[in-house]
Amino acid sequence: MNKLLLKMVAILGFTNVMQAHTINLTFTHYAGKQYVYVTTGKLDGEGKAVLAVPLKNNYAGISNFILTDDGGMDFVVNKENFLISCTEEQPNFDNTKYIVSAENDYLNNRAKTQRSLLEKAGMIRCGLQVYKKEDALYSALEKEQQTEIDVMLLLELAYNYFLKMKWNCWMKFINLSQLSNVVMAY
Repeated sequence: MNKLLLKMVAILGFTNVMQAHTINLTFTHYAGKQYVYVTTGKLDGEGKAVLAVPLKNNYAGISNFILTDDGGMDFVVNKENFLISCTEEQPNFDNTKYIVSAENDYLNNRAKTQRSLLEKAGMIRCGLQVYKKEDALYSALEKEQQTEIDVMLLLELAYNYFLKMKWNCWMKFINLSQLSNVVMAY
């Protein structure tokens, strides 16, 4: 009787794994820390955990992983299995790696590009406040500011074209949040 019960449990467990996509996490700095995802759990001694999202929920979009006493992060879930890895104390776009997740790679690259453009826009804006209109550098900064605006507009046009080809909720979220950052910069 026990063997039959064990076989049934094994089959049910295997079925559940087959009906879920998994996210393998490695956050070495947070070994042993508690987290909240779909359920609560704990990173093992090496900072690893496997998150399973049941396919029956058919969820695709932004997902939130929270370390109960150390912050957390958002990432894209799109019915796929992938790996998230970070060995640094403060995970960010530069030090967090996504393996087999085109959406998260895209999000990271877009955020890096946007951050670079916004930093440059901020420097140009400061320069325009410091120099007088009569200074030669002022007109150069004005031209550069217009170039930056043109680059951002071109990036948005290209992005909007991409959205028409592959539109889903995470892209809407990214578009709205990053567009608001661009507007704030200018």
